[in-house]
Amino acid sequence: MLFSLHTKLLIWESIFLKKLITNSLGPSSKKTMLFINKTKLCFSRSNNPLSHVLKLNNPICLIFRTFMNSHNRFSFDGKKSLIFLLCYIMSKMQNFMRNSILWTSLKYFTSLIFHLISKNLRKLSCVLNLSNFRCLLLILENIGKHMPLATLKNDLLQKFMLVYLAFCFKQENALKTKISFIILKKKTRLKTKMYKGTCLISNNCVSLPTSFTTTKKKILLDSNFKDLVKKKFFTKDIVKNKDYLLNLYYQESFHLRKLLIHLKSQNCDIILLESFNIDNKNINTFLSLFYYHGIKLIYNIEHAKLVKVQNYLSSELQKNNKENSFDLYFFDKASAFKNNKNTIFLIHNSRKSHNYSLLILHNFTNSFINCFLLNIITIVKTIFKYPFVIPGGSAFELCILTMLSKQLYTLKYSSVGKLYNLVLRIYITAFYHFIKFIVTNRNNEFISNIKILLLLHSKNLNYYGFNINDERICNMAKFGIFDISLSKYSINYHCKEFLNFILRIDDFIVTSN
Repeated sequence: MLFSLHTKLLIWESIFLKKLITNSLGPSSKKTMLFINKTKLCFSRSNNPLSHVLKLNNPICLIFRTFMNSHNRFSFDGKKSLIFLLCYIMSKMQNFMRNSILWTSLKYFTSLIFHLISKNLRKLSCVLNLSNFRCLLLILENIGKHMPLATLKNDLLQKFMLVYLAFCFKQENALKTKISFIILKKKTRLKTKMYKGTCLISNNCVSLPTSFTTTKKKILLDSNFKDLVKKKFFTKDIVKNKDYLLNLYYQESFHLRKLLIHLKSQNCDIILLESFNIDNKNINTFLSLFYYHGIKLIYNIEHAKLVKVQNYLSSELQKNNKENSFDLYFFDKASAFKNNKNTIFLIHNSRKSHNYSLLILHNFTNSFINCFLLNIITIVKTIFKYPFVIPGGSAFELCILTMLSKQLYTLKYSSVGKLYNLVLRIYITAFYHFIKFIVTNRNNEFISNIKILLLLHSKNLNYYGFNINDERICNMAKFGIFDISLSKYSINYHCKEFLNFILRIDDFIVTSN
């Protein structure tokens, strides 16, 4: 069965909204600009709100106005962008109509997307106004089979879950995961039993000098490292004796220099560390070691957050560097050496003049190695290609992108055919561009931080992020430090929203001059 007339109208209206917004944002739009006027999104020419420009009977306009009215200001943080995410995906459905793809094929991948969104439904319900779920119901009702919504219970959150379950499990084997629907104390919850991603960095993989960290971890490295570093950086507890600490600092920094020299000889440019706590007195001296040897440091990846980190560090390994699909960051070579359960990977990129590589320390069993290679390295693409992108605010979107990428790789080597591959590739493209848009947009305060970012970038200091302490921003940028442990609250509090910066670029230039 092909698309119904109502579905076609909804899709084309969403395309109109998508083009209207995307063509009006950014420095490339010269004739028309969108700006914020008293919490309303307006056009620079007519000064009319966007909701008034659209048709009042437009279902997408209804979604847009509901979304705008439910929040005091126009912002994107990964959760509030859920409606725009779905509208953007629907705008990509024009390719479905052109290729006359059957509705059953579309329904399968849509169910996969809504399954991943539902995993975060409880978290979303705490942030989003529940009235926004009516927009989701509207989308479900129009892009899928018409559901008997009137027969469902009044609870809006429960209604959405029931519609979702009816939508996803209409077909057999639509999803491989087992989902149980539980009603407890008049509250609806979803329980999922899924394969949890392997941790990229183990608890017992690397240790830093005791004067810089409070954690005690053993070092498990390849036999080539035995002559360069000791099995442990320390044997005694830290004492308050300043002379002892100073002597210990020089001894450990000497061994650390040897380790960095050897890693650099192995073409390693980035090091991921699970924990990294350093006092302000020794920070410049310690970071200068990494800066001197040309090695970037990504640190403070807590064990509890490793699953989220893996969502960032997930992308299929593309051996064919000529393939250029949906603008991902490709690698053409991956080498590894192991010692017991510890595995060190060096990934080289041939797209740039310089071969970037990444040191990943991880406790592996052999059965996980192939799985790991297929889920490597979105964050490296983000760091090198979009230096202003800072993690946070789009965790569940990245999870969706990860799952879809895995599904695409499976279909690539299966007998399903090009039809499914095309459908899923369109979805991944929509998700990828929208995630990039979400992550680069933050609060509407602290424009001074954007000035610092621009100045640092103009001086080619290889700046990949900034610390929450404003006094240390320059030091962190100078040595190329990327702090992945910033909480979403800190990111939302300290980062200037890039969208608002573009919208106010004229005022910013006048103020600066």
